[in-house]
Amino acid sequence: MIEASLQRNSRNPTADVWRVLILLIFSFGLFFVSLEIVLRVIGYGSPSERVDPFQGFEGTNRIFQEIEGPDGGGLYVASPNKAYIDQRFSSSKTKNKYRIFAFGGSTTEGVPWGRNDSFPAQLHESLQEMIPTREIEVINVGVAGYASSRVLEIFKEMLDYQPDLFVVYTGQNEFRDAHFHKRELRRSSLWANLLNVMYRSRAVFFISERSELLMQKIAGKRIVSYAAESIEAVVNHPFSSETFQSFNYYRQPDFVATPDTGNGAESINASGGEVDSLLNPKSWMKSVLGEDAWRHLKEWLGFEDLSEEEVYRIFEENIRTMIDVANQQEVNLIFVAKAQNPKVVNLQNPYRINPHKFIAPGKVEEWRHYYSQGLTFMNAGDFQQALESFAQVRLSYSSAYRDRDYLLGLYMGECYEQLGQYEQAIQEYSQRLPMAHERLNALLKSIALEKNIPVLDAQQILAQNTNTGIVGYNDFVDAVHMTLTGYEAIGRALADFVANQGLVADTQVVGVPDTPVDRSDCEGAEGCMADRDFPADVFTSLGWSEFNQGKLERALSWGLRAVEKLPEDVQAHLLLGYIYTKQGVEDQAKKEWDVLRQLWLKMETP
Repeated sequence: MIEASLQRNSRNPTADVWRVLILLIFSFGLFFVSLEIVLRVIGYGSPSERVDPFQGFEGTNRIFQEIEGPDGGGLYVASPNKAYIDQRFSSSKTKNKYRIFAFGGSTTEGVPWGRNDSFPAQLHESLQEMIPTREIEVINVGVAGYASSRVLEIFKEMLDYQPDLFVVYTGQNEFRDAHFHKRELRRSSLWANLLNVMYRSRAVFFISERSELLMQKIAGKRIVSYAAESIEAVVNHPFSSETFQSFNYYRQPDFVATPDTGNGAESINASGGEVDSLLNPKSWMKSVLGEDAWRHLKEWLGFEDLSEEEVYRIFEENIRTMIDVANQQEVNLIFVAKAQNPKVVNLQNPYRINPHKFIAPGKVEEWRHYYSQGLTFMNAGDFQQALESFAQVRLSYSSAYRDRDYLLGLYMGECYEQLGQYEQAIQEYSQRLPMAHERLNALLKSIALEKNIPVLDAQQILAQNTNTGIVGYNDFVDAVHMTLTGYEAIGRALADFVANQGLVADTQVVGVPDTPVDRSDCEGAEGCMADRDFPADVFTSLGWSEFNQGKLERALSWGLRAVEKLPEDVQAHLLLGYIYTKQGVEDQAKKEWDVLRQLWLKMETP
């Protein structure tokens, strides 16, 4: 009796642990399998229909799926969760068909006008005119916000669809993706492939989706665009007269608050970043954990920013990979070096300089005097006197910073342009283009030259499409998205290059299209748009364009048209808030803030 009791008490504790562990594993497995069966029965989380958990990065599902077309033949259409790429094409390709794929971000997609007015659409129309004996097909797979890493994923898939030519316009979103998609860019291929296998399970997707929602409750929504970042900052503060604060079109740069703030010129987004408020979960966690612990947590989670050199390295690797895989498949490839509006200025952002770094010792008062005087002359239309004052402003800067005043270059460029001195104006405007823009284009061109791949320069194309050689708001509606005329110029230049380089074999070019009609002047917008049913995004973009040129009445007209067309257009309500505040109509601005807050609360991850 005593022996039996001792035997029971001396049972191996390790065996008990293993029994409990096996029981837990079995229970979890049973739960997981049951959940998977239930989700499949109710039709939840089909991989082709649910939101893409990879957001277009490595591991993402394929864009196109084959269905039966109206004629009984195969037809490729976008998968339900990729429906924003609203393109379709035949799965069979006749010998007479020449198939082109166009890649890139929102500029390729044709924002704000839409794919039917994008430069790939203009390429199709022009090339078909020039080579009527062939069936030209251009498939636009540009997606707004995509940088080269996500473009590369689409690029690889399109190799399966019998392409003849790839046209790539990329580089515009490299730092955007580095800011909003740090985790995805740092993720290894092995981990991405493993996640791809795991996410085929609906139970895994369900658990991941619920975990993401929980993280949003704790840390706030995951922001993946600058627009959403601006809206979040506005709605997370109680409304006040400064909620929609903006700046005058003609103004002096502000000074940074302290001598040790910033390095040289700074452009600080007053509407973005983390909001120092206990209402913001991210700020709350930061205050609880402390500065160092918060930084270490972000590093561990992969939220720490990528360095500039990392961004350039990723871009170079992606470009080289595109060239290599295109050459392996014997697909012709053309790159388009991106263009940017050198006249753009964002009135939401305070432009600040550090006087202790920028301005020569003892010259601050002289700087203030001549800057104010130059702006007064500009407003009076005396551009020669304004130039003379601005020249004194430039001389007051330390030699290393004389060409780095973001606003001064704009004002001097405008003066030269008004005086008909176009070469000097172009020089001033070109100095305003971001160094990152120039470096990415230079990197693209050097790699293409090394690999013998043609590159068309969009900035040069737009300049050649004007009488003065000056690129600006005739070509752009904002910093990077073009007017109808701008897109048309790029499309026609591409068509001319493709035709005259003989890329379409066994054909004869019958002639180049006539000079395009200038449709960029939307002073009377009803005149150039009355016969078209444009989406609200177009009106909103045109409104922001006018606002950032200081033209409030025209901006208001576009903003009101946008919300009339689409009452839920958050960007239009944001625009109206800024306009009403600028006009001193605070009660209307408050209404726009209320609408924005309600819309924001309804939104899922932006």
